[in-house]
Amino acid sequence: MTKLTSDGARRLFAEIVALEGLLESDRDWNDDPDWLLLPVTKRHTAFKRHTTLSAYDRIREPTVDDATKAAGEIGVQLRRFYEMLAEWTAGGRRPQVLVPHRALAEQRKTRLGDIAVANRVRSIIARYLKDNPTASPGAVVRHVHVTWGSAGGLPSDVTIRNFHDQALVDLRHTPGTLSVKVMDGEEERSIGSSRLGEVLVIDHTAPAHVVLDEKGTPVPTLTLAIDLWSGALVSVEVTDDYPSPTAVAEAIADGVFRLGLDDVPSQAKPTIVMATTFEPGWDVLRANLQKDGFKVIERRDRRLHHGSFAKPLIGPKLAGMQLQPQLASKRQSRPAMVDASKTAIITRHDLELMIERAVTRRIRELAPDLPERHVIRPGQPKKLKRMRAVDPTRRKVREWLTAVVVETLGNGILKRDPHLEKEADGSWRVTVSVSPEADQTRAWLDLARAAIGLDDDEGVEVRFDLVSNDRGPNPGRA
Repeated sequence: MTKLTSDGARRLFAEIVALEGLLESDRDWNDDPDWLLLPVTKRHTAFKRHTTLSAYDRIREPTVDDATKAAGEIGVQLRRFYEMLAEWTAGGRRPQVLVPHRALAEQRKTRLGDIAVANRVRSIIARYLKDNPTASPGAVVRHVHVTWGSAGGLPSDVTIRNFHDQALVDLRHTPGTLSVKVMDGEEERSIGSSRLGEVLVIDHTAPAHVVLDEKGTPVPTLTLAIDLWSGALVSVEVTDDYPSPTAVAEAIADGVFRLGLDDVPSQAKPTIVMATTFEPGWDVLRANLQKDGFKVIERRDRRLHHGSFAKPLIGPKLAGMQLQPQLASKRQSRPAMVDASKTAIITRHDLELMIERAVTRRIRELAPDLPERHVIRPGQPKKLKRMRAVDPTRRKVREWLTAVVVETLGNGILKRDPHLEKEADGSWRVTVSVSPEADQTRAWLDLARAAIGLDDDEGVEVRFDLVSNDRGPNPGRA
C-alpha cells in the first residue's frame, strides 16, 4: 500500500504525463485503456524500469557489472533483469511491457475453496439469470438463499454477489428480451422495449479505484443512459459530485443526439425510466422532459435510488473499469488520501474519451447503418462538441468557441470547459475559466476581438465572463 496525499498523487501523475510526452511513440498513450487504468505507482515503476533499460541498452558492450548495477537500480535480481530486458526488447522497447504484474486488477475473485459449493452457486445463478436477466443483485442473493434450503455451507452474501458479477461478464443479452421493474404507485410493473431508442434507462454508478486529476482527486460519478432494447450504453455523463438532475439531462441529451432522435416528433421520443427524489431540481427536470415530448417513468423517494439498473443491463464493467455504484453517493473528505498502489489517476477528458470509444463501438455493433454521431473527440472539450440544439445561432457560437477559446487561447490556459448559456435578450453568455498564471489581458483582448468579429459577420452578440481562481469575473460584451 502506498498512501499519498491528493497533491502528492497528482504530482506523481504529472511526472508520468511529462515522461509520456518525452518518449517517442507511434501509439497515443491516451488510446490505451489498459495503460490509463493502471495504478499510478505501476505506471511510474514502468517508466523507471524503461529509463534504466534504455540507458543499459545504449552501452555498446555491456558487462555483467553494468547489468548488476542496472538490476540494483530497479530492485530486481540479475536473472530477472535479463528476463525483463528480453521481454522489453521483444515488446518493441515500450514501457507498457515493464508494468509490474501487467494484467489489470480483475474483478474480485471469491476465495471459496469448496469446488462443489462453488459450482452449485454458479448453477443456481445461471438458471435464475436465464429467466431473469436483469435481476438485481439483491434478488439474486435472495434466490440463492431460498434455493439453497436448509443445507449447510451457504456462502456469504458478498461471495454470492461476486459469483453474480462473474456470471454477468459472460451473459449476452438478446435484443428485445430485456425489461426492468419499476414501481407504479404501490404496484411493481415491468417495462420492455421493442426497438433501439424506444426506452432509455437512467442510472448512476462510479468506477472502483479511479480518481480524477483534479483538486481533491474526486471519484467520478457516472450517470448512464442505457438503451433497454439492447442493454447497451448510449451515453455517459462524467461529474465529480453526487448524481443530479443536471447530469441526467446531459446524459439524455447526449444519448438522444447519438441515436439521431433529437429532431424526431414527440411520439417517437424515447420513454425515460429514472429514479428521482422530492427535491425541486427533479421536478424541473421532469417538467422539461415532458415539455420536450418525452414520457417519464420515475421511481420517486426521499433518497435517490441508484445502482440497481446498471449492473444487470450492462454488466459489472464499463470500458475496462470495475463499477461500484455505492461510490456515486459518497464524497471523500478533503484533503483526500490516495492509495497510489491500487488507484488510477486519469484526466476527465481521457476518461470521457475512453468511455466514448466504448459506447460508439457497441452502438456500431447494434446498428451498423446508424450514422456515427460523436459526443466528444480527441482534443475537443465535450461541451463544445455537442451540437444538439435546433437554434442555429447556438451552432455559430459553439463554432466560435471551438476556434477561439480552444485554438487561440489554447488548452493549457483553460481550467475547464467553457460554459454557454442563452440570455433573455437573445445574446449568449460564455463563461471562460482560465488558469491564474495565464496572461489575463491578452486572453481578454483575444476574446473581445473575436466576439466583435462574430457580431459583425453573423449578427450574433456574445457576452462573456473571464474567471480565474484569484480574480473575480470580468464581464464583457461585444
